[in-house]
Amino acid sequence: SVLDGQTGFLVPHDDVEAWAGALRRLVEDWNLRDRLGARAALHAGRFTWEATTEGLEDILRMSASR
Repeated sequence: SVLDGQTGFLVPHDDVEAWAGALRRLVEDWNLRDRLGARAALHAGRFTWEATTEGLEDILRMSASR
């Protein structure tokens, strides 16, 4: 759900330096933080129950036609 560098940052869970670096970038760069936040909000809007249901129905239809 996170697009690295587009809607946020992906860092290894056990890499303290990577976490600190990502947080530092967000704290120091207001434009980056605003841009990532805006893109994340748009991206999250794709994950609705309706979209999930439609995707699942499409998969089931394709499976049934084989």
